[in-house]
Amino acid sequence: MEKFSDKYKDLKDEMFDLKFKLIKEKRVLSENETDKINSRLNEIRTLMKKELIDTMNISEGELTK
Repeated sequence: MEKFSDKYKDLKDEMFDLKFKLIKEKRVLSENETDKINSRLNEIRTLMKKELIDTMNISEGELTK
């Protein structure tokens, strides 16, 4: 469970940093940079969801119930 917590926390921290960058530098970022950040945020959400599913040993179908 320790590994899960560290990995999940790292992903959560990265997500926070990216969201902060989007908000703080919104006027400075190019559209391409904004798209890259949003893409990475989506990847992080997917990884966090996968990490939860793997840790809890539940199927994705059960998660949506």
